Amino acid sequence: MQKLYATLALTAALLPVTHAAEAKKGTKWYEEMQIGPAWSNTFGDYLKGEKRTAALKGILLDLGDGNRALFDTETLRLVTAFNGGIEWGGTPWTGAHGPLVTLGNKEALVNTASGPGWADGSGSFDDKRGIPGYGNLKDASFKGYFRSGKTIVFDYVVNGVSVQESISQKDGVFTRT
Repeated sequence: MQKLYATLALTAALLPVTHAAEAKKGTKWYEEMQIGPAWSNTFGDYLKGEKRTAALKGILLDLGDGNRALFDTETLRLVTAFNGGIEWGGTPWTGAHGPLVTLGNKEALVNTASGPGWADGSGSFDDKRGIPGYGNLKDASFKGYFRSGKTIVFDYVVNGVSVQESISQKDGVFTRT
């Protein structure tokens, strides 16, 4: 019984501290998360001022200083590179059903239209997937990524050729190597 009282007293003592810290900052817990240099999720973004589903199987890279890049693992393309925040949405983050986590890329440095990031064996960029916009490309496959500190290197195969690619930024200049 003494353990129960001690646990209750400790819990009651910590509650005001937790709420005071949140109220002082004026932010929600999910806005303060440390998600690391690579985050896999379904992402929305902006293209020509319109919201869209940017990547069903995307990896968002944190490149530092508020710079971010989104890579689509189905189409193997760089979707967007921008400096800005995130509009939180979705059940795991805000409890809302339906909305996606949307990137604040209204003034992106790079934005690409939906579709394959690489040409197929015949040189065509046409989306020839069974249901256009969904699934992996026939002549390309994502193998995963390697991480060394904050550096992420994507590993994939296109038309039988192995590709390892990294996206980085320094002083607001984005590079793909």
